[in-house]
Amino acid sequence: PIYQIAAVKVASRNITGEFQSLVRPWDGTPSRKSAAKAAGVPLSVIEGAEDVDQVMVKFFDFVGDTVLISTGALGDQAKLLCRATRYAGRKCLPNELYDLLDFAAETDSKFDLENNNRTYLLESFGIVEGTDSLGKAKANIALYEALKNYGA
Repeated sequence: PIYQIAAVKVASRNITGEFQSLVRPWDGTPSRKSAAKAAGVPLSVIEGAEDVDQVMVKFFDFVGDTVLISTGALGDQAKLLCRATRYAGRKCLPNELYDLLDFAAETDSKFDLENNNRTYLLESFGIVEGTDSLGKAKANIALYEALKNYGA
């Protein structure tokens, strides 16, 4: 389940805005306990977080119609975002999704097949990401820039 969501806006290679929110998981107490542990916060913080429908409205207000970039944009993240979008009262995810794993595979064959994963890309470019969703969003921007400049 989604228990944390974040995004950064970038213009001219500079971060121009940040969004981050905890989300109260919709599938019961065991998931909430797991989410609290993963987020490194007390269970009460997760229990007090907003429901996904409320958070997603704020998320879409922040991202607008911009392209969403991720290493899982065409896999599990897309499925979770689509489900969360429906909970927020929208029929489908309105944003274009751009998957960094596809971009990496198109950039160099060494980033394909068994090396087509987030961990390998982060290690290849020496990018350290934070442990929360905002840190991961910022790492996505660093990966995108590294791949764009790869071999240039």
